[in-house]
Amino acid sequence: MTNSLRFILAASVIAFIAGSTDAGSVLAWGILKPVSALLFGTFFIGQLLHNESVKFDEERRLLIAKAQTSTSPAAKKTAQCCSDSTLATAH
Repeated sequence: MTNSLRFILAASVIAFIAGSTDAGSVLAWGILKPVSALLFGTFFIGQLLHNESVKFDEERRLLIAKAQTSTSPAAKKTAQCCSDSTLATAH
């Protein structure tokens, strides 16, 4: 789980707990509970897509490594354009 997903989950839990208290009940149905639901939905979708993004990054790294070992000029140009330093890690 990435740091951004942890932050979204924590914010969702905090908003839900704050909306469940007596002081937050006035704002709960208008702001806190919908925000909590949206953040939890974002977290859930992020968790579902996390494994796919890791697989995609690995596939791209393999293609780049294959292009770097190739001798064709077009493959070398692709390897220079999309090196490992330009790809961000997903985990």
